[in-house]
Parts: sequence; structure tokens; C-alpha cells
Amino acid sequence: MVAVFSGIYIVPLYTIMQNRSENKYISRIIASNNILNAIFMVFSSFIIILLTHIYINLIQIFFILGISNFIIFYKIKKLTNHKFN
Repeated sequence: MVAVFSGIYIVPLYTIMQNRSENKYISRIIASNNILNAIFMVFSSFIIILLTHIYINLIQIFFILGISNFIIFYKIKKLTNHKFN
């Protein structure tokens, strides 16, 4: 389910990247985005390790992820100026 709901964010973001960039730079922008995604995945792994080390359980970690997803959703909504029903 995490992969399914991640796709809901990834597809519109890739569309925004491709629409707002010049054609000759699209491959560079996508490559740099992939590098940043890898860095953030490693960083998030360290954050989850830190959270489990300070005795935050799995339910609380998912709650934190859920809250952060709402924040990201509203930032994407503001960025795209699109009305989601």
C-alpha cells in the first residue's frame, strides 16, 4: 500500500517536472531528481532507525508518516494550483 500511495505523489511530480523544464534539460532534471530521491531514502532510513532507537513504536511511526503525507499533499496542491475533489 505504501508503494501504491507513493505513486499518487510521484506521477504528478514527474509531470510537473517535465512540464516546467526545457526539453533539452528533462533528462538531467529527472536524473538529479533520482539522485535526490535516493539521498532522501537513505536519510529517512536513518530517521526511522533513530525513532526506533528512542522507543517510538511502529504505529507511532506510521502516524508520523501519515501526518507528513497530509502536509506534502497540501504543498503539492498549492504548487499545482489544482482542485482535488
